[in-house]
Amino acid sequence: MVSARQVASELREATTLSIMSLTGAAIAVAALVGVIFVFLFADAQHARDQRAWEERLGIVADTRSADIEKWLESQYRELGGLAENASLQLYMSELVRVAGQSGQVPAEPPAQAQYLQNFLTVVAAQAGYNVDLQGPDVNANVDRVAVAGIALVDMSGRILVATRGMPGLEGEIARRLVLVGANDRGFLDVRKAPSGDLIAGFSLPVHAIQSADGAARPIGRVVGIRRITDGLYPLLKQPGFAWKTGEIYLTRKNDSIVEFLSPRTGDRAPLTGARAIDGLGRVSTIAARSEASFGVADDYAGEQVLFAARNVADTPWTVIVKIVRAEAMGSSDSRRLTLIAALVGLIALIVVGLVAVWRHGTSLRASEAAGKYRDMAHRYEAQSRFLRLVAGSQPNPMFIVDEQSRFRFANRAAANQAEARDDELMGKSLKSVLGAAEALRYEEPNSDAFKTGSIVSRVHRSGSNGDLRVVQAEHIPVAEGPDFDSGVLVIEQDITGVVREREHREAALKQLVRTLLTVVDSRDPFAANHSIQVAVVARAVADEMGLDEELAETAETAGSLMNVGKLLVSADLLTRPGDLGDDEIRHIRECLAAGSSPLALLQWQMPLSRSSIRGRGGRGSISIRRSTRCSRRRAANSTVPLSPR
Repeated sequence: MVSARQVASELREATTLSIMSLTGAAIAVAALVGVIFVFLFADAQHARDQRAWEERLGIVADTRSADIEKWLESQYRELGGLAENASLQLYMSELVRVAGQSGQVPAEPPAQAQYLQNFLTVVAAQAGYNVDLQGPDVNANVDRVAVAGIALVDMSGRILVATRGMPGLEGEIARRLVLVGANDRGFLDVRKAPSGDLIAGFSLPVHAIQSADGAARPIGRVVGIRRITDGLYPLLKQPGFAWKTGEIYLTRKNDSIVEFLSPRTGDRAPLTGARAIDGLGRVSTIAARSEASFGVADDYAGEQVLFAARNVADTPWTVIVKIVRAEAMGSSDSRRLTLIAALVGLIALIVVGLVAVWRHGTSLRASEAAGKYRDMAHRYEAQSRFLRLVAGSQPNPMFIVDEQSRFRFANRAAANQAEARDDELMGKSLKSVLGAAEALRYEEPNSDAFKTGSIVSRVHRSGSNGDLRVVQAEHIPVAEGPDFDSGVLVIEQDITGVVREREHREAALKQLVRTLLTVVDSRDPFAANHSIQVAVVARAVADEMGLDEELAETAETAGSLMNVGKLLVSADLLTRPGDLGDDEIRHIRECLAAGSSPLALLQWQMPLSRSSIRGRGGRGSISIRRSTRCSRRRAANSTVPLSPR
């Protein structure tokens, strides 16, 4: 027969084995999670370092592409200054007319052509379009190679005037710079000249001087061809970009290939090393396809690099800034490996320590925990009963609803108000218990409390006069806990008596103010309704300032009482005709100032005996001549400029 002691022993052993298994599994899972976290943390640090390089290279690429765009625009600006020159337009129109009549450019250039050639020569020297002819300058039958210059051509492409050293306009050059839309810009992409120099060309239309009908037609084009080595290549150098493997170069998308427009390390000349645009894993092809503005890929030398690429507007060019990954991320890779090794070792030590400590104290902790759990359960039950007793003894209705407006708790007062027991309300909606109309006044503030996470107060009035009932409700958000969902605690309080008492006091105060105004107006009939008008203006100013109702009413009341100090001035002084003396003016000012004190009515003073003292007047003040004007009495103590009536 199995004894109770044996059963208890077997249960303890089974429980111990189960706890040991679960704890061991938990430690293993924690160690695995820790290792994963270590790798994630190390990767995050590594990614942060790479993002820093992305920003650094991106800034360099942005500045270089912006400078190149400015350089290109400056070429058109220089040629545009020529195309818009009125003298050039006039002389070129004449040359076009002469060439059109004879069918060819005159062998002996006219004066206009000589002037234009000198003009173009000066501009070419200033803008960098003047390059000496290539080849030996000897008196022999040896042609010298033209490289760069500026020329004026007619609409058929015939050169009218050109600087010395201007190459011919045939073939691809003519198609790109001359045979374009009448009002379009011409652009000759980078190409190698017969001399071996890399050149680029630009052109703009030249319009005739405006005719009588107001139209301006193009008569030809101004064409400029220049070397890019002395204007474009210097823009590929970034101040401060001094890393050993850092490099900035320019590429071009040309149909199905990518060409390099600038020199590269290893004495790689421009326009060499072209690659197919559909190639994989190369910086130049990735940039040409606009697949990424930053990334990690192999460069033209087969090295893995970090790169940033930016397109140059209105051209097929792309600026590429790169640095070998080993130089950029070498220290970051070392830190990553060191960090992983250190943290994994630390986790291993912690796991070993935890296993040893857990193994030593498992049985003791289990018994102590069981006792603590029993005590906590008893205390929790006792606290629940106590809290329900406290809530149930409250005279004000209190209840908790969830986000679906269902009851989760209600005290006895709330249940009595709903004419049900508190346990019957649990799980029911507000509409089903209170009705749709009554539930609506709870749902809106409850929703606000859920959204804002702060206490929402509402005052509900029902009935009127003798049936008036005013209820103040506090809607308090309740955060989600381990044993309950989030909700809103609603506490209601009947404040009908307080509201009635306040309204009674307000009515009495208004009646007192009206009585004081009646007394003041009866003593000074010439200024009747003045206080009421000031009260109206004060209320309008308060409303315009956006003050709350309480402050606006206070301003209105204060405006009504502005003349209460007149009660301290004798009636004969208020209504007596004639000028006022200095002492009388001082007395009126003191009375008006005393009127701002609650004890003003207790400080009655008789007027002075002097009968006629003239007050001074002027701009920004008032000359008090008759005591029958309330505004003049108030002006004696006012800092606001007034105008006499």
